[in-house]
Amino acid sequence: MGSNTSALLPARCELVLASRLARIAASLDGGSVQLAGAALSLDDAAHARSLGMGGKLCIHPRQIAGVRLAFQPDAAEIEWAQRVLAAGEDVATHDGTMVDEPVRMRASAVLTYG
Repeated sequence: MGSNTSALLPARCELVLASRLARIAASLDGGSVQLAGAALSLDDAAHARSLGMGGKLCIHPRQIAGVRLAFQPDAAEIEWAQRVLAAGEDVATHDGTMVDEPVRMRASAVLTYG
């Protein structure tokens, strides 16, 4: 992450919050001008995901693999989603957490991407 990324942090967080409050899809993070390697794209995209962004724009084909990897659900997320959806359609608890329609929607999205 460069200094430009930290300078835009408040605006990025505000976009994430605004999309959540509006109940629309998570915002996309802007593209990175760094083309040095896949590791840099992966780190930048992983940071965007940790902020709550739903994806990241790519300005060069070399960035695609890192961005896809950063936003792809890992094995633990896929397993969680499968268990949540197996809990049924009624409000239930799973691992001590309430499972309702928004949680099921998130689980479905994880499995759709994965």
